[in-house]
Amino acid sequence: MPTERRGGGARRRSSDMSARPEQRLIDGVKSRLLQLRNRNAEVRKAEESLAAEREQLEREIAEAESELSNAVNAPAFGGEDPTLWLPDELLIQVLLALPHDHLWARTSACACVCRRWRALVQSPPVQAVLRNRRWEAYANNWISPKVFGGPGGGVLAVGSEGTLYSGCRGGSIAAWPQGRPGAERRRIRGHKLVVSALAVGPDNKLYSGSHDRTIQVWDGVDGTHIRSLLGHTDWVVALAVGATGQVYSGSHDGTIRVWSDSDGTHLQTLESSGVVALAVGSDGKLYSSSFETTTVEVWSGGVDVTHLTTLEGHTGAVNALAASPNGHVFSASADRTVGVWSGETGALLTTLTGHANEVQAVVCGADGRLYTGAWDDSIRVWTLRKEAEPGEHILKGVNKVEALALSPSGKLYSASMSGTISLW
Repeated sequence: MPTERRGGGARRRSSDMSARPEQRLIDGVKSRLLQLRNRNAEVRKAEESLAAEREQLEREIAEAESELSNAVNAPAFGGEDPTLWLPDELLIQVLLALPHDHLWARTSACACVCRRWRALVQSPPVQAVLRNRRWEAYANNWISPKVFGGPGGGVLAVGSEGTLYSGCRGGSIAAWPQGRPGAERRRIRGHKLVVSALAVGPDNKLYSGSHDRTIQVWDGVDGTHIRSLLGHTDWVVALAVGATGQVYSGSHDGTIRVWSDSDGTHLQTLESSGVVALAVGSDGKLYSSSFETTTVEVWSGGVDVTHLTTLEGHTGAVNALAASPNGHVFSASADRTVGVWSGETGALLTTLTGHANEVQAVVCGADGRLYTGAWDDSIRVWTLRKEAEPGEHILKGVNKVEALALSPSGKLYSASMSGTISLW
């Protein structure tokens, strides 16, 4: 009997000793987890601080550039502006007698003379005349660029009420109510890295995709955050909203995810290599392209999405896609061309040529005009006719174009590689 008791006590002591190392391991893991969480909080705080500092630097750079322009232009008048003695009302009339492209925005020749001239150029009387001249110019088939603002990012979107959104490299979204030049912009914050995709839903929800692998959903009116859509494992670079309640997101992780617009539920995952562009046709079909191929993939769209066919015809990667209300689909390619496809049959109807570098952006207006932007520092405006040359205008005065967007009223916005956003 004593032997049995000793044996039982030995077994209990052995069990206690084996439990202690396990507890120490658990405590060690908990401690490490706490340290990692604290470090993560510190990194997030540092990122927010850096984003604020970056915005401040951008403002200071813009002010310094303005002062430099003033200093450079001042000697042309012998160090003194000979119009200083003129009253503002008379000087405004003098300015209005000049060509309108000499007056527009902060980078124009007149706006760089001095702060007083800039204030006059941006005054309501001058701006009202310039707006009228812009529409007259459009009616007469010639358009000049007007610098809208900067710095912006390589993605743009316009809400149903006309608000312009631009994805920024620092992880925020810049928003200009009514898309007006000079209007006060607000910042929508929530991403940690570059905002690389934007889309606006029919109910004015704003969707943003980022290099931080997330999709954020916002109230497009006041910028309130609604929800986060998680699941992608690489950059989210393309977004599209369907007419039947689906939201599509494309990522470099080789997938297209389908989400419910109403509650953000993940509905389906489609396999597709390195997605760079998405578009939804007038019939609800989904179109996608990849940086790894030269084709356009066609999907059924809606509920239970399936692959339908592949459109072939380009010799370079397809960088951007757009669809028109009449059923046409447009593909902008690195081969410097734009393909025009039948959404019904998938046939290549025509190929638009003329750009001298990669075509990066394409949008279609309600009036039937097609706008394409390229790295050749130009935007082309096309009118597709059966018996006439499609090219109609070439818009110059922009750096490498990376994105285009149209407002409901027909205003065209472009974003360049330099970060400048222009209104046409």
